Amino acid sequence: LVAMRIGILTFHYACNYGAMLQTYATQEFLRSMGHEVRVVDYRNKFVENGYATWNFRKDLLKTLPRAFSRMVRNSRFRHFMKKRMALSKEPFDDFDILLFGSDQIWNERITGGFDRIYWGDFQTKARKVAWAASANVLSFSDMEYVAKCLSGFHAISVREESLRELISRIAPVKCVQDPTLMLDKREWESLSGPSWDGGYVLAYPMLCDELVIKAARSIAEDKGLRLVILSKNASYRPYKNMVQWAGPEEFVSYFAGASHVVTSSFHGTSFSVIFRKKFISVVEPGKRNLRVESLLHRVGLENRISDGTNLDSIDLPLDNGLINRILAEIRHEAVNFLNESMSW
Repeated sequence: LVAMRIGILTFHYACNYGAMLQTYATQEFLRSMGHEVRVVDYRNKFVENGYATWNFRKDLLKTLPRAFSRMVRNSRFRHFMKKRMALSKEPFDDFDILLFGSDQIWNERITGGFDRIYWGDFQTKARKVAWAASANVLSFSDMEYVAKCLSGFHAISVREESLRELISRIAPVKCVQDPTLMLDKREWESLSGPSWDGGYVLAYPMLCDELVIKAARSIAEDKGLRLVILSKNASYRPYKNMVQWAGPEEFVSYFAGASHVVTSSFHGTSFSVIFRKKFISVVEPGKRNLRVESLLHRVGLENRISDGTNLDSIDLPLDNGLINRILAEIRHEAVNFLNESMSW
């Protein structure tokens, strides 16, 4: 296969662990295939503003400490982006391939409506390929617009089976897994460096925070381990034992070193699988997390889904041999999809 110049369009700028690490993983995975890769420095203002340092409120006593925390945290994300990503402001036509995704670039709620750039709603000589694009929805508000945009793609892959089923009604589509799973444990360890002391239970809430922290605290007390709470963002009044200023490398280190993980995050689940941790993925009773469900079903770990009360499942044995084989299949499927979509 001829080496291509590939531009990645995703949430590379979001001060969010999953967003930055999936961008890094996509870049490194494509480089390992011999391609010249750039991360296109396009930014959706609705997404970017959600991570702004200043978010003015009437109560300055809360605003100022929170702004300081965000400033420290955001500086570490910006450092990672400048150090680890090959950013580019080149015109779209300068690329052979524009790769749209991964992450929830097609989620209208997150992007403030349909973002025409992430939907490929523009003319370019570059070939458009959707790469593990995500939305975490069961329907779009305007299916006609979706159909119009997707008709301009040469190849489409999404991250969730539910999204694949939805899009398959209007366009050919495949399901591939998140880019973080394309790098193996050793590659992530080389990014993070030495991991922290393993005698702790790691809580990483993204949804239903109280439920996750309560479950993790219960497990830590039961096992006589310390509790570490890895915050999804910088807050005004953090919990005891909360780490809220970790950069992306440190995020990986905390997962690498934990003995147990309790999370409600998709990427928290992904890194628990990568590092073969004893873990549970918490979903609030009566609700669903389609992204987590799709991933755990694929790797045969549906028994890790918890409502926050059935905590014994965290100690169920992991079949590492089976997980290794499935992850190898996942990477093989990704390589095949990319090779096929890039074949002229």
